[in-house]
Amino acid sequence: MTVPRTSKPAATATRKPFPWQKVIQLLALVVFIVLLVVGKNQLWMLLFAAGTILTIFFGRFYCGWLCPMQTIMTAVDGAGRKVRLKKRAIPKWIQHPAVRIVALILFLAPLALTVITGRRLPVLPALVIIAAVLTVFFPAALWHRFLCPFGTILSLPARGTKRFLKINRDSCVSCGVCQVTCPGGAITQDDAGQYTIDQRYCLQCSECRENCAQQSIDFGG
Repeated sequence: MTVPRTSKPAATATRKPFPWQKVIQLLALVVFIVLLVVGKNQLWMLLFAAGTILTIFFGRFYCGWLCPMQTIMTAVDGAGRKVRLKKRAIPKWIQHPAVRIVALILFLAPLALTVITGRRLPVLPALVIIAAVLTVFFPAALWHRFLCPFGTILSLPARGTKRFLKINRDSCVSCGVCQVTCPGGAITQDDAGQYTIDQRYCLQCSECRENCAQQSIDFGG
């Protein structure tokens, strides 16, 4: 008696979602470059101002979706990993709150000078270059959390954001992958070994969410 062969069901390929975030990041970078070329930097500052207001509702989405520095830093960081570039630890003195205040003042002073005198200074291009160079030698969190003036401003409304990434402690196995992959240095571990996302520093980039094998990170609010 011949047993009929049963055909195995064809494996259904998992369809990857459209990379909206990367597309928006690239478009924002193009717009940023065009505005710099035509000398309309102030228009980008208007976009940042709008992003600051919306941070109350959506968190620091400006950082993870629109910021040209973040887009360029991600590319630089990725290139560094490919060549296995070893980075230095973030110096302790840079982590002092006073450093963030000084960095913010150094950012606001040239802007005030531009408003008063009308003289345009290349503040935004300088920030992009500084951020990219620092990312070659240090973790991205050095810039995002401790030096970026935009990040310092956005961290204020981000405290009470209505939409935020949250770690589910019931399914979290405390592997620490989220903390390692977070470019903003927003994830900390308490004495009990539990991980928490500090919304003040979360860039809304979803790196932690995408790298969590347990799928323990999702949006709350």
